[in-house]
Amino acid sequence: MWIPYEYILESADASLSTALESVVDETLTPFMPPSCSNSNVIGFACNISFRPCDIYPYCQNFGTCQNDRNTSRGYLCECKPGYNGTDCENDLRPCKSNICLYGGTCVNLNDIQFFCNCTEGRTGVHCETQIDYCYNVTCLNKGICQSLPFDYTCRCTSSSFSGRHCENIARSVIVYQYVSKAFAFIAILALTIVAGFIIIMDVLKYGFGIDPVREERDRLRRRRLQLARNNHQNRPNKHIHRRCLGTIMMALQWKRHRKRESLDDEYSTEITTS
Repeated sequence: MWIPYEYILESADASLSTALESVVDETLTPFMPPSCSNSNVIGFACNISFRPCDIYPYCQNFGTCQNDRNTSRGYLCECKPGYNGTDCENDLRPCKSNICLYGGTCVNLNDIQFFCNCTEGRTGVHCETQIDYCYNVTCLNKGICQSLPFDYTCRCTSSSFSGRHCENIARSVIVYQYVSKAFAFIAILALTIVAGFIIIMDVLKYGFGIDPVREERDRLRRRRLQLARNNHQNRPNKHIHRRCLGTIMMALQWKRHRKRESLDDEYSTEITTS
């Protein structure tokens, strides 16, 4: 005889449920805790507190829990300064975690203001800025100031300078500076003297009609005129010498020509005779 599989499962479930119900009815009895005269405690000995603040620390951030049956939660939290909320969960203090950077210490001034006590070398509201130790520091002789973590140093641009602020100058540089200043002073003095002399001469000439160099200028003019006159007088003599030289040359040439003709005549006579 064939029996469906579904019928077997339903019959097994029904048999199991009936067996469990009979076991529960025979072995288990309902738990009824004893009633305590004080409603704030429970347990067989009535020694376990049933008040919320005694069961669990609801108040955070070191708040004080107070049992109050008149509230819906059965307790109230008395918060420390700078915290609020039902369970003191809201932190209202100005100083928060890592609000002061680089190891700075936060100090609460009041409920809304704070102050960061920064470590050495840092400044700013949150200690975010490194102190510039080169501020108001002047490095002499074109030195360059470099800020360090807790100090500064002046880097001199030449080996001729040294010192904290490059204030020490080498002896050779000092000598060179003195010599340069001396030459510059002499040049300025010479230019001043020349300019002053020219100004004085102009004032005497055009202001008072006095020309201190007139006699010397006239003497030079007379000398130039005399030299020009002498040159003019010597020019004819030069022409005469040139003419005499030309006549002598012509006479010599004529003499040579006559001698050549006489030799030709003698040669012709000899040829004819022979």
